[in-house]
Amino acid sequence: MSRADRSREKPRAMIHRRILDVAASDPEASLAAIADEVSGASTDLVDRVLDEYGCPAGEPIPTFRTTLTTKRHGGPGRVR
Repeated sequence: MSRADRSREKPRAMIHRRILDVAASDPEASLAAIADEVSGASTDLVDRVLDEYGCPAGEPIPTFRTTLTTKRHGGPGRVR
């Protein structure tokens, strides 16, 4: 099954659905910001869920490595 096929499936866990909902509500949110909003989620889990199901806003999501190196909005501690 390809990634495109999986992206049409319903999320198999509630935490996956919550991650996708938070990502859809704020397309500019970093992986870390999404993880902070979803109880029990790590940035690694957020990265895997968005990779598996795709970005709900239809835009590319930066990889975890990018989140560690790219600043977002110039704010301290905020990363992309």
